[in-house]
Amino acid sequence: MKKILFILFTISTLAVTPSACTSQMQLDEKQIIAWPSNRTYSDSGVFYGNFTDDSTIYYYSADTGISMPLCNKPDCTHNRLTSPECNALADYPLGICAAGDYLYFMENGSESDTIMVRADVNGGSRRNIASVEYGALSSLTERMYYHNGKLYYTSLYNIDTELLAKTNDFKYLEKPISNICSIDLTSGEVKILAEKQDYEARISNLAVYEDTLIYFYSWFTAPASGENGQRTDEEFAETYHYGIYTVDLTTGEEKCITAGYDRMALANPCFDHFSYDRLIFYSDDTHDLLSYNAKDSTFTAFAKCVNINIWYMSDDKSALFLENEEDEYFCRYDFDTGEISHISREGFDLFWLNGTITGEKAWFSYTNDSMESYIGYMSRDDLMNGKYDDFTVAYYVNEET
Repeated sequence: MKKILFILFTISTLAVTPSACTSQMQLDEKQIIAWPSNRTYSDSGVFYGNFTDDSTIYYYSADTGISMPLCNKPDCTHNRLTSPECNALADYPLGICAAGDYLYFMENGSESDTIMVRADVNGGSRRNIASVEYGALSSLTERMYYHNGKLYYTSLYNIDTELLAKTNDFKYLEKPISNICSIDLTSGEVKILAEKQDYEARISNLAVYEDTLIYFYSWFTAPASGENGQRTDEEFAETYHYGIYTVDLTTGEEKCITAGYDRMALANPCFDHFSYDRLIFYSDDTHDLLSYNAKDSTFTAFAKCVNINIWYMSDDKSALFLENEEDEYFCRYDFDTGEISHISREGFDLFWLNGTITGEKAWFSYTNDSMESYIGYMSRDDLMNGKYDDFTVAYYVNEET
C-alpha cells in the first residue's frame, strides 16, 4: 500500500491545546510515546520518524487516513540531497510531541550531544532549547514521558564520559550507568533525577504522578561468566534482579516499593495511564497479577497472566490479559469493581495482545504473514468487548515513500 503524501500540513488534524507562550504550555496527556520512542500515539493520529528516507518526521491523521511529512514548503521533495531545508528532516527524532502551538522532539545534533528541539507544528522555525552532553553516545530509546511542561527520559551510558571529556579517549564501563533525567521545556534546564550503576543496569520505564517519579530498574549482581556475556540458567536466576522504585521529586527521597519481592514488575501499559489506585504488578516467579494498596504498601494477587510482555493491555478503566495460552477467552479486569469477565478470543488475529490505548483507540504494532510491519488501530471499546473485525491499517513501517 502506497502512502498519499500531502506537502501542506494542516494543524487542524492535531488534537492540541493552544497556548499563548511556552511558560503556559499545556500538554495533551493522552499522547503516549511508545517504545522505542520514535512513535507518539493519540486518538487523532501518530507522529513517527521514517528512518529509511533521511529521518523524516511524519504525521498519520486518523481523521483523513493520510500520512504526510511535517513540511509546508511548496515543491519540497522531503529529501536531504534535493531539499536540504525541508521542515520534516531531522537527525533520528525521538519523543515527538505536540503541545500548544509547538512540536517538541529530541535529535542527535552533533557527534556527541543530543538536542531538545522546539518547532512549529509544520516542522519549521526550529529552536534548540536544551543540549544533553554526550547524549548521542547513550541509549535514549527506552522511555520518554511528557508531564507538566517537562520531558522525562531514560538513558544508558556504557562509555566513561568523564575520561572522554578529559582525554578524548574511549573506555567502556564494566558497570554501565543508567539514569532518568528531566528537561524543562521553558528554561531548558536538564536535571538528573535518579541514577543506578551495576552490571547491565537498565532503567526501562517511568511515569510521574503528582510529585512522585516511579520507574522500573533491572540489574545483575555479578558479571557473566561465559563467553560473549552468556550466563547459565542457574547463574541468571541467582544474579538477575529487578523492582519498582519511586523518587519524591520535592525531597529527592528514593525507595523501592517492591522490597521483599525478588522479581516484581509493573505491567508495562500501566505506565501509560498511571495512578496508584490503578496499578497492577506482575510476579515473574509466580505469574501472578497483583493489585497494590498504596496506603499500607501491600500486594494482593487476583489472577494469573501467561506473559505480560505479549498478553496484557490496560488503560485507566480496564485490563485485558490471557491467563493460559490454550484459553479461548481473554480476561477483562474492571478497576472500579474488581470484577473479572471472560471475553472471547475468536476473531483476534493479531499475534499478541500488547499495544497502546490512548482513550478511544487501541493501537497495535503488527507484522503479518508476509513479514510486512505496520501500525494499526481498532476501537478501545470493541477490543474490551471482543469485537475485532473493525481494524484499520494506518501505515506501513519503513515503507519507501
